Amino acid sequence: MRPGGLEVVAHTTVVLVRHGQAERGTTDPGLSARGRDEANAVAKALAGEPLAAVYCSPQRRARETA
Repeated sequence: MRPGGLEVVAHTTVVLVRHGQAERGTTDPGLSARGRDEANAVAKALAGEPLAAVYCSPQRRARETA
């Protein structure tokens, strides 16, 4: 508590996004056309949000989504 009874609270918001639909038949598939559309939809939904960092796995489909 701070003087005067005020409490300072900090918070962190974590946003989890699954990669878009992947191509079929390869070891490390990239995004399909539908997956690129899905990734673009997420990008539009998060546009303007204050993101401090973006983390993803090294898989191609995850990198392309991020």
